[in-house]
Amino acid sequence: MIDYIDAVIPMKNNGLIRKGYKTITKEDGSSSESNYPLHISGRNGSSIKIQSVDNERVRIIGNLTMFLQGQNVYGTDNLLGLCYIAFADIAEKLEIKPTKRNHRQWRSGEFEVNTIDVTHNFVLPSQSTVCEWMKQAALSLGSGKQTVEIYRASNSSHIETIYVGKTSRFISVKFYNKYRQMIQGAKKQRKIKAGGSVMQDLVDSSKGLLRCEIRFHKGYLKKSSITTAKCLTPMILQEHYEGKLKRIHLGTSKILPVQDLDGLSNLHKLAYGLWIKGGDLKREIPPSSFDRICKKLLSLGVNIRQPFVERVQGKSLRYYLRWCNIAKIPDFLVNTSWYFDPH
Repeated sequence: MIDYIDAVIPMKNNGLIRKGYKTITKEDGSSSESNYPLHISGRNGSSIKIQSVDNERVRIIGNLTMFLQGQNVYGTDNLLGLCYIAFADIAEKLEIKPTKRNHRQWRSGEFEVNTIDVTHNFVLPSQSTVCEWMKQAALSLGSGKQTVEIYRASNSSHIETIYVGKTSRFISVKFYNKYRQMIQGAKKQRKIKAGGSVMQDLVDSSKGLLRCEIRFHKGYLKKSSITTAKCLTPMILQEHYEGKLKRIHLGTSKILPVQDLDGLSNLHKLAYGLWIKGGDLKREIPPSSFDRICKKLLSLGVNIRQPFVERVQGKSLRYYLRWCNIAKIPDFLVNTSWYFDPH
């Protein structure tokens, strides 16, 4: 599903789309001016930011799915269809008349994308399973040199969000408990009530959803030669999403059977026991032996270079991120104004 987007699009305008200016004074006494983007209201309290780049282009930043639907639990992976309707709606709200060429460019994806979020909901058996998955992932999740940050709600011991590379300007990943994200805060509760039965059904349907959102920044898009919207087809987005998700390590929960343990040397058994208990292997095991022990245990299916984590309802963390576990659009949303399908 397409979530947040930052794009510069062709849209004929007077060059004055902005909320106002701010003046920035530098240490050397020189100053520069930049303008605030204008906020355009969408459905259910959502908004999009827009500002003129020049008389021919505008920059649009925000969650187009939320803007059109009023919810972003479920949505479309058709970027061009989503953008075309959203851009036309924004232009109408601003009382701008885009040219016929503008419309053709939107339809064909002839505009630049700086940032795009691609997200999927993975269905877990229950809300408690989602909470347990987040707890175990917090102990082991990582991706190379990217920093992992963990956030809990102020009024709860539950882990709400796990970021991998949050401050990266290249690519970043966010895992979160969709149900808890929807119900946290009085403002969100008011939106749910205002949305009536459909919004309440959405909340109920989200109790088993683990959300994984991957943000592709300009540097990544440029390196991958996919900076224009026409390149960001559903197939290409899925390919890059899968590629990053596979590079996220989630620890391992494999337990060796007794017969395999009996065949190990005392040093191998020591290393395996320390790993199970979360010990610092590199400090306890001689460096000259560490690589050899890793190789032996890896041949048995245990990667002691990754942290050991408890299984969640008898399954590994990776098991729940299979494509067959991606949530389908619920029937109660189909053919309602709360779900936009551009296919």
